[in-house]
Amino acid sequence: MNKALIRNCICILLSVIVAVIAGSIMMFLVYALPNNIIRANARKDAQMYEEEYDNTSWADKIAGASLDIFTDTLMINTAIYSGDNIIRDAMLNPRVRHKDANQAESLVMGLSDEENENSFVVTYARYWHGYLIYLKPLLCVFSLSEIRVVNMFIQLVLFGALVIELYKINGLRLVLPFSAAIFGLNPISTALCLQYSSVYYVTVIAALVMIWFRLYDSETKIIQFFAWIGISTAFVDLLTYPVAGLGVNLALMLVLNRDGSIIQRIKKVVLCSFSWGVGYAGMWIGKWIISFLLTGNNTLTDGFKNVVHRVADKDGMEAGIEKIEKISTIKDNMYAYCNRPIIMLMILVFVLVVVLLLTRRMSITVDMGLLIPVAIVALYPIVWYLVVTNHSAIHSWMTHRDLAVSICAAVIMLTYSLNMTKMVKEQKN
Repeated sequence: MNKALIRNCICILLSVIVAVIAGSIMMFLVYALPNNIIRANARKDAQMYEEEYDNTSWADKIAGASLDIFTDTLMINTAIYSGDNIIRDAMLNPRVRHKDANQAESLVMGLSDEENENSFVVTYARYWHGYLIYLKPLLCVFSLSEIRVVNMFIQLVLFGALVIELYKINGLRLVLPFSAAIFGLNPISTALCLQYSSVYYVTVIAALVMIWFRLYDSETKIIQFFAWIGISTAFVDLLTYPVAGLGVNLALMLVLNRDGSIIQRIKKVVLCSFSWGVGYAGMWIGKWIISFLLTGNNTLTDGFKNVVHRVADKDGMEAGIEKIEKISTIKDNMYAYCNRPIIMLMILVFVLVVVLLLTRRMSITVDMGLLIPVAIVALYPIVWYLVVTNHSAIHSWMTHRDLAVSICAAVIMLTYSLNMTKMVKEQKN
């Protein structure tokens, strides 16, 4: 076996071990924060979530505009929980529920500080809940409404920084695909919804780090870097749209470093994807193992059972789906983008390109060395839906964001195949 490959595998495994230890320490620290301040700030406008619970869309009848208020309230319920054992709480992530109450009602009742005989504690140990490392500190300072404003501001700053860096490298040709990917994630929803924010941050910050440190110039560094993208995703995310962080950054890597043959580029995509997968799965399994070691809770069994359940394609009764089918799952996720504004925009772009080609103001130059690897990355969301069928079918209102990868790849294939005639003439001269 290639020595470089063995060295990369060892570094990736060591990265996972370091991340599991570091992640555990960070969770212990945030669970040590003063809970009375967190609860006081959460109490200021927890009623907002109860009011929004039955109306979760900021744009009625637009499939991609729904917010995940259920999980947002679950996250806040987890953040405000006050136990008597920091290590056990950090590993098992308990929260209080109330009989016959939904998540938002449980949040409001839990913040009332009144004794309730219908309350009980549940744990959610198979996830890291790494979002708590920023949610708990934010709740020490801001109310829930204010956190939404802070969330929107930080996301806009990060997006602006990414656009500036991309424009400096290759102008609009590079800005357009990745702007399209961000809009595919629906930035309004990611700003308003805590659940949708985690992978947004991983995706954009990873892209900025890749550019700032020129990691794409070193095969060893970029392969190991994708392990950290997978690790970060597993740490902060509750299985929303994890493929976005992988696919968008793979596409960026392919555009920034176009050295080598088609086979070499495809090989790099495969190696980076494998690295991401080891980081993602390893971090998850690491939580199950360390949770078991520190608390004795059988998180391993629960974790593996959940994985088997989520990749199944038959049981959808929890969401009122009689039978889950792989093709229907793909269609349901694509449907989120089937609304009139998006369709009209696609028609407008198509007409504009056709007119420019017919009037010879634009020409086509095909770089198969770029297009084929990017086309492979474009299929990643579809592969994910075919593998994680149950989860993708039941939660298509959020998992459709994985298709931001396909959107990004499609626009790359468009912008890097079309050349304004003036540009072509200047290059010839």
